[in-house]
Amino acid sequence: MPLNNELDVVIFGGPSFVTVNQDLTTRVEFSEVFPFDTAQFTGMSTTTDSGSILGFNVGVDVSFYFSKHVGVGGLVRFSRASVEFTLPDGDATSANIGGLQTTGGLRVRF
Repeated sequence: MPLNNELDVVIFGGPSFVTVNQDLTTRVEFSEVFPFDTAQFTGMSTTTDSGSILGFNVGVDVSFYFSKHVGVGGLVRFSRASVEFTLPDGDATSANIGGLQTTGGLRVRF
């Protein structure tokens, strides 16, 4: 929505379809020797799980035009979704994905 000839503001929100791939640690390998008061990390095993979910996003985009066609602008958006991953032992864990994003740059309008 143009507030005047120099300033445009856009407010938005809605659903976000999110897909994520995540590496998960399945086993930690270590070695230890007598007197067993320290352990040394020797490796780990991992697996990859993926998930898709419907989340949400909201944000605002502001542009300031210092001439008829050229200006500067910035955008702030927050998105959130919670994806559940299944571990090899059958247990499940979840991760909140998304967050706050900001951007800015040169704007050109025709």
